[in-house]
Amino acid sequence: MAKTAFDILDKWEYLPQKSALILGIKKSVYDDNCKDINKATFSDEQLERVSYILNIHAALRTLFDNSENLYGFMSMNNHNAFFDSVKPVDIIATGRLDDLNDTFKHIVFLNK
Repeated sequence: MAKTAFDILDKWEYLPQKSALILGIKKSVYDDNCKDINKATFSDEQLERVSYILNIHAALRTLFDNSENLYGFMSMNNHNAFFDSVKPVDIIATGRLDDLNDTFKHIVFLNK
């Protein structure tokens, strides 16, 4: 599960520093986990963050058929009222769990 989240963040083209903030881990820990994910251990909150990444990706898969939008959406300025012309990555890279949750909810809302 964590390996998939790391792969998704990589495909979203996030810098390791942003990915570490999103996952709630130190950059050095992120770098170590990228090298050997099988030895990584995560707290419950970090696993919740991983779950949000996977669920955001799943929601985007229902919105977009092409990989450019699927993987590019999070790095694009978004004019939806919630995002207010901000890139979704900039919202979730605050490191706040609530921002991950809110972003996920608004992406799911776009599906309706």
